[in-house]
Amino acid sequence: MWRSTNPLAMQENNFQGPLSFPELEWNYLTDAIKYIKDLETSLYYSDEDLEQQRKLGKKFLDHEYTESFVKELLAEVKKNWKFFASLRDQDFAAMDNKTLYSWIKKVDLAWQRIYTYHRGSQEAWLNAMYNELLTALKQHVDEDEAQSIIATLSTPAELDEMKKEELDMIKLCLANAELSDELGEQHNKNYPWLFVNHFTREDIRATIQKRFNEFKKKGDAWLSERQAEIKNHLTQLKKDQEAIYERFHDEKIEFYGTTLATFALNRILEKTVWCGQDYCAVDLFVEVARRSDVDVHTLTTYYREVEMGELLLDNKKLSVDEIEQRKRVQVLWLTDGEVRYYSGEEAEEVAKKQLGSLLTPEDAEFTGLIANPGKATGTARILLINDLENEAKVRKEFKKGDVLVLGMVQLGMTDIVSKAGALVTDESGIISHAAVLAREFGIPCIVGTGIGTRVLKDGDTVLVDARKGKVKKL
Repeated sequence: MWRSTNPLAMQENNFQGPLSFPELEWNYLTDAIKYIKDLETSLYYSDEDLEQQRKLGKKFLDHEYTESFVKELLAEVKKNWKFFASLRDQDFAAMDNKTLYSWIKKVDLAWQRIYTYHRGSQEAWLNAMYNELLTALKQHVDEDEAQSIIATLSTPAELDEMKKEELDMIKLCLANAELSDELGEQHNKNYPWLFVNHFTREDIRATIQKRFNEFKKKGDAWLSERQAEIKNHLTQLKKDQEAIYERFHDEKIEFYGTTLATFALNRILEKTVWCGQDYCAVDLFVEVARRSDVDVHTLTTYYREVEMGELLLDNKKLSVDEIEQRKRVQVLWLTDGEVRYYSGEEAEEVAKKQLGSLLTPEDAEFTGLIANPGKATGTARILLINDLENEAKVRKEFKKGDVLVLGMVQLGMTDIVSKAGALVTDESGIISHAAVLAREFGIPCIVGTGIGTRVLKDGDTVLVDARKGKVKKL
């Protein structure tokens, strides 16, 4: 289970992907539920699906299979960037409604395709590789040291897309007193993933200006230090990894370690693609909203793909009452080869029947995967993924040493993560963005708890023991 805020079309695409591309083994998903309460989504996988994913994940122990997966992923990234870039060249205002709807379907299908590779790098799929690496290391060292070594080996020792963007933003700030529209737009095109859940050009301009201002106010000295810090961190990490491989002279350790690091790097890369869709397609949805006389935020938040088609082709709008029902609660259920949709009271009934006590976990203590060892006590700050208003509030109030609790760490969160005393996530695994950033900043980190954002409340005092994989509300 994990918790976030996303447009309804994206929520549905997440479940349509396994139906659209069943031939991709790493896209396996047959029974899952999204429970959307007050626009916050909790995702639940069936135990049977997770077990099957773990079994299929053993295929990644094979060199050729893994190399093929990575090769296909990189080709898909290139293909999708080309498609999404083409969106910016389209004159959507000149298209008829039928053509406009066809572009919506193209965008959704492209998102579904690239997301399959994200699913293939989730914890269940990499469970076998992690266990094999842990077993190989424990032949030489105790479990605590083995966990620490895995944290080092599974972290990419080269620039990922997040660090590339951070370095480019630092260069912009060092070279310019103000951010011109031209410079801002070029940065946006290079890093469109900064604008997930942005649906107007005004929203995009406001966010990039805010980001520039936040970096700029840190001062040139800090910016230069941060530049050096990033480069020095990667240099030292590479040396540490080479020393580990030299120490053990074990082909299994080297294969699993380098493969996990490669998966971590490419997980960030493919995520930039589907997170960048909103920026690339912004003019498409603005045009749909304009000609159908529906607010663009209402359109993207509450309309399913098929309903956008009905809106364009039949002028059929959602009723005010239906939108209110969707604001309150929605359920998407992938089952029996289809995606079923419910809203309002019907959604509540389905959720209660299928999920039961999972809806209201009350554990004062819970566990997760150790992504970076350590121990810390601090004040919990709950950050809701892709909720721009909540994210702005948490950024403003977050104090150094607070415990950051969230569904997963999204791209562009380096600034707030760097101040955290510890990280706790609902989702994610040992190669997640949360894990990579926690290791860079030396922060205790537990991922994949499933219930962190449900059990903990903003302001709770929390003990994070990332040596044992336990989180406890004090």
